[in-house]
Amino acid sequence: MHPIERLRIAPLSPHARRESLAAITAARRALAAAWQLPAPALACFDLSPLLDGVQSLRLGDWTVQRVPAPAGVHVAAAAPGSGWSYTLLPPQAAPPR
Repeated sequence: MHPIERLRIAPLSPHARRESLAAITAARRALAAAWQLPAPALACFDLSPLLDGVQSLRLGDWTVQRVPAPAGVHVAAAAPGSGWSYTLLPPQAAPPR
């Protein structure tokens, strides 16, 4: 984790700490997958603005965005550029048997 992220998470309650850590971890994993790097290698990037409700965060020529998900689930997407958006498809119905 980035030192600022540690400072931001430290005073939180255990539940809030877990949720905050999960949100940052999801964003870091999205970036790691996009950049094909191990997630620990990205600890130099401060992703703590995502804890303030920021939906997208610009890192150089890349953007990481939070993806809407049910409570307790944290999803993020990373892609080059900015101003991009995504569409969530509805769940597919099971094929008839």
